[in-house]
Amino acid sequence: MLSRALTYLRLLITMPLIVKRTETIMATTAEQITELGNKFDALGAVTTDILADFRAFRDAMLADLENPTEAEQAAIDEANAKLDAHIARLGELEVEVGDADGSDTPPVEPVEPGTDNVR
Repeated sequence: MLSRALTYLRLLITMPLIVKRTETIMATTAEQITELGNKFDALGAVTTDILADFRAFRDAMLADLENPTEAEQAAIDEANAKLDAHIARLGELEVEVGDADGSDTPPVEPVEPGTDNVR
């Protein structure tokens, strides 16, 4: 009986420490998740900017090159292949992350029971 009481007493004494440690871990985890989200936002902005810059540069270059040489065409093809590869990697990241915020899924209209709500 005394050992059980001592066990409960130890638990009561250590409980604030356990709670404090758990709160610290949770706060650290939340900060890390927020930081990761900020990095994804920055990556998205940079990627959008680079893509726009590349496409503008490519279009201007192609406008100047009515009949590109084989070497020029090979360089253009290589640049396009690199861009396509990066876009594919970002697509893979999109698939891996999924639709966490629900922004890719259109809202579903409610269906009334007993009706053919087909449009």
